[in-house]
Amino acid sequence: MKIVTVSLITVFALSSCLKDRKLNVDQGTNPPPPPVRDTVSLLQPNMLRINELVASGSNLPDEFGQNNDWVEIFNPSNTSWVKLTGGKTFLSDSKGNPTKFAITRDWYIPPRGYLIVFCNSRNSEGQFINTSFGLSSSGEDFVISFQESSSSPLTRIDEMSYTPYDFTKSIGLRPDGTGNTYYEMVMTPNAPNQ
Repeated sequence: MKIVTVSLITVFALSSCLKDRKLNVDQGTNPPPPPVRDTVSLLQPNMLRINELVASGSNLPDEFGQNNDWVEIFNPSNTSWVKLTGGKTFLSDSKGNPTKFAITRDWYIPPRGYLIVFCNSRNSEGQFINTSFGLSSSGEDFVISFQESSSSPLTRIDEMSYTPYDFTKSIGLRPDGTGNTYYEMVMTPNAPNQ
């Protein structure tokens, strides 16, 4: 009987210590940042790729429960996280106005990982990035840019242009992060392109 009591006390003490070590991550929200040594924050061309784009006919609901245009950004690195720094990273649907939407907080993409951006004109960042613009079904651009400081030049990280296509499908790169742009792929948000 004494051994059982001691064992229960030990288990209770151990679980109390371990509960303080858990990371508090709400389901569906941006995960905590990775270790600094594993993260790249100075973005360079092609460090991130516009991997998949849906300009109409989306079947993916945003955090407001609406099916909206979306873009999947892919980190092609096998080893490094990539940080989209708030105030320094920009998204746009126009090559002529690449700073149209400024990301306001930091977002992280793990190695070989994805980040979904909704182009729903809501201009907010909650569970997802929700841009201030939508994507035109008649065709336009999607652009990712980065500017380290106001005195630094604006760096174009990646861009994709598209024309009207079968809007029950998506446009994207195959294989992920490389290769050619394909029209009329199966929509595969947060998963390898098909």
